Amino acid sequence: MKKLLLNSVFVLLAVGSLHASVVVEDFLYPSNASATALAGNANGGSGWAGGWAGNANVLYNSTTNLQYSGYAVTQAEGSGSLYSQTANFRSIYRSLDVAAAGEVWFSFGFRYGGTGAGGLIFNDTGASSATSGWSVLVNTTGGLNVTLGGVSTNIATLSTAVDYLVLGRMITGDEGAFDLWLSPNLGGITSLDGFLTDVAPTFSVSSIDNPLAVSSLGVAAYRGTGGSSVFRFDALRLSDGNGNAGAAFHEVSAVIPEANTIPLVLGAFVSAVFFRRYAKSRAKAVIS
Repeated sequence: MKKLLLNSVFVLLAVGSLHASVVVEDFLYPSNASATALAGNANGGSGWAGGWAGNANVLYNSTTNLQYSGYAVTQAEGSGSLYSQTANFRSIYRSLDVAAAGEVWFSFGFRYGGTGAGGLIFNDTGASSATSGWSVLVNTTGGLNVTLGGVSTNIATLSTAVDYLVLGRMITGDEGAFDLWLSPNLGGITSLDGFLTDVAPTFSVSSIDNPLAVSSLGVAAYRGTGGSSVFRFDALRLSDGNGNAGAAFHEVSAVIPEANTIPLVLGAFVSAVFFRRYAKSRAKAVIS
């Protein structure tokens, strides 16, 4: 019995470290400010089906790692952030290993430099413009815009040279919802319910027809006047918790769960591992 208990603990710890249901990108790539674009040359992180694709010579990696106070997510050691060297608004995109659906949580960090612009695009498949219809983008004058179904709403005016955190939730499908928190105070938060009760969203809309699933993500940027004024993007996370909203929230927010919620979170990890392995085996069977 003692051996069985120890083995169970080891299994739970191992599963907890897999984070199988979360998409991660910390941009751990060589710094390059002038020659080789990230697009087509980067396949790091986890939870992706392949590398970044899109326009050549658009987005570049740097050694500048963004940090938002109170956001305890652990980024890959030595990772940097993304910025643009193009005078046009462009994006790169990447497909998820398994599409996320249901209550999908996401987070990323960014810095508005003064004239640059950029952000996150959902279901991006194009390379020349951020026109998927669902996005969270910063414009050149420091406005933070949420676009849903092609309709944009300005939700905040940003300061320059400040590292911001975006934490958001999309409930996919018809009659879905979209909530976004800009640099929320996560201090003392230990559960999803506590967060939703204590921290009001910066933007919230319900009864909206969202995509049925999120199958790819794009990162867009525009350099502005260059130099310190560029837009920087970092620490991308997305998860549906394999149907467990609490697990998805914890994975993208780095909030440490209460002791009584840990079994639920670990259970979601186990389910996610099984689901993804099953999905891959089914895909291989269909191909063969």
